[in-house]
Amino acid sequence: MLYSIKHWGAFQAFTASLILGTGTILATNIATADSDWSSVEVSSELSVFKNEGILGQETRNLSFSVTPEYFKEWNDARDSITLIPFFRLDENDSERSHVDLREFKWVHQFETWDLTAGFDIVYWGITESQQLVNIINQTDFVEDIDAQSKLGQPLVSANYGSEWGSFESYILLGFRERTLAGIEGRYAFPIEIDHDHTLYASEKKSQHIDVAFRWSQMFGGGDIGISFFQGTERMPQFVIDNGVAPDDLRLRPYYDLMRQVSIDFQYISGSYLWKFEALNKNPDNSVAYSAGTTGVEYTQVGLFDTRADIGWIAEYLYDNRGEQAPAEVFENDLFLGARWVPNDTVSTALLLSVIHDIKGKEKVFTLEFSRRFSASWTLDIMARAFSGGTALDSESPDFIMRLLQPEPNEKLAYLLEEDSVRITLSKYF
Repeated sequence: MLYSIKHWGAFQAFTASLILGTGTILATNIATADSDWSSVEVSSELSVFKNEGILGQETRNLSFSVTPEYFKEWNDARDSITLIPFFRLDENDSERSHVDLREFKWVHQFETWDLTAGFDIVYWGITESQQLVNIINQTDFVEDIDAQSKLGQPLVSANYGSEWGSFESYILLGFRERTLAGIEGRYAFPIEIDHDHTLYASEKKSQHIDVAFRWSQMFGGGDIGISFFQGTERMPQFVIDNGVAPDDLRLRPYYDLMRQVSIDFQYISGSYLWKFEALNKNPDNSVAYSAGTTGVEYTQVGLFDTRADIGWIAEYLYDNRGEQAPAEVFENDLFLGARWVPNDTVSTALLLSVIHDIKGKEKVFTLEFSRRFSASWTLDIMARAFSGGTALDSESPDFIMRLLQPEPNEKLAYLLEEDSVRITLSKYF
């Protein structure tokens, strides 16, 4: 974390200018010099919310980020180093102001296999609505609640390729706690999260060493992957901190140990892309369960005799815990989306989607738009809206009960005041 932000005053504005200025100077030097720094992304992000938060949080939020990237290879390209740090400064939320090593890894290429050591980000999964089987990295939840942003994971991994497929093995050296919005931030859980007293099932706590293995193979128009993971669960549970007064209620994250077996599969048939992900998870201290996501994407090429394509997406999300699943889990939901790509010179793309709870009737609507303005400027717009149920009222006597033990059709009640538009302008050097 860079520092603790309580109010957006002169010092914070100065610090933001300093970070952006430093990033710009570094980027300019990279752009003009013979350097192994391959790029720098400098971004400003403005979020505007329709309503105040449940606890009166601000309707506007400004933040800045800098993401440099360094890459160097030697030994006839058999060895390489990649460094991608990430810096975020947020106006209102001290928990969102943070520094992370997304990647800082050394890779050595042997004849038929490669070895990686350091911080890395590994992506598994292929469905649009959620990457259900993606387990290696912890979610950087303060970046966005869609769970797409990940924290760098310290690891050692080996990847062997053959005609029988790709075989990957991972030793994960320690656990990283999930980042969560602070009480002043948006998309925040309206009870303080006590990160200083996190609970673990493992006696080694965050020093527990996890392991993972994966086999994947391509064939014809498809590919398949089968994975195994044993270690600390990435998604926390929350328990009430009994050591504080009732009017100072706090929640402590708890991370269980578990084993997960998963499969992901996709197949292209003409204009159709079929997708499937499923897992079976066996936690040490709760009931084992299964979950899956399956769907299809159909692409219309050359829409109305133009260069534009449109992809129609439908996916079903299932979790056999049903109503007992945590609020952020889709246990019986339908995802519908449309992706428009005009195939122009500025990489314009638009995605409209909705996730609909089939039984509870709750919905999450999302609009994502991106476009380049030149070779180095991009604009991204994200709009998100929630519906279904009744919004929480912090002054209501049943506020805590509804928050901690929501009815099946009220799991998103704490998000009903979070409708927002986020605009991000980025410069690449």
